[in-house]
Amino acid sequence: MEPIENKLNLYSNNAPSPHSVHILLDALGIDFQYNKVNVWAGENKTDVYKRINPNGKIPAIIDKRDGKSITIFESGAILQYLGETSGRYLPDRVSRPNDHWETIEWLFWHNSSFAPFLSEFCTNHYFVPKQIPEAQERLLTVVQRVFNVLNDHLATRQFVAANELTIADFALFTWLIYLRFGFLPNYKEYTNIVRYFESLEKIPSFKKEIDVILSLNFNGNKPKF
Repeated sequence: MEPIENKLNLYSNNAPSPHSVHILLDALGIDFQYNKVNVWAGENKTDVYKRINPNGKIPAIIDKRDGKSITIFESGAILQYLGETSGRYLPDRVSRPNDHWETIEWLFWHNSSFAPFLSEFCTNHYFVPKQIPEAQERLLTVVQRVFNVLNDHLATRQFVAANELTIADFALFTWLIYLRFGFLPNYKEYTNIVRYFESLEKIPSFKKEIDVILSLNFNGNKPKF
């Protein structure tokens, strides 16, 4: 796991939040070193990895380019860092403050509400050995609420913030992939979200990551993990 000098070192694996970082790195054309962290084998809990991310989660980066040595964990923080350092997909906070902070607030909304609730929903519906109907019903209600928030917001928008593609879209997109392909049966009822997703999936970097996710996780339309 030792970082390579003069490279951006990515510590990641196959999961929704890491995929958002993969897509952004590809869109930015950044040459990076990919270090696979096998969470099933507990590599994320080792002392070596926890020196990179004390929380023991993926993704994380160590940016060793241009004489730097910057370590960042949490996907939202990584997306913001890459947006700020590249000057792309995050409007400038000085010249475009409204667009900048609208992007940040939707990124934070995703990280604090959208992704955690969807993660709990998917875990309780597909992975726990003993399912509890009351818990499943409650989580479905919560997921429907955040989906309604996003669906209503997108009613007159192509992108979630700043009227352009931003890091907030990168974050949201990778969770929508999983929901579209089997995790949320009534997904297509949210017509604005469906339109939004279908627009994003035409972008080459996004389409490339969909192909990776489908090849790793799905057999037809059914999750295999």
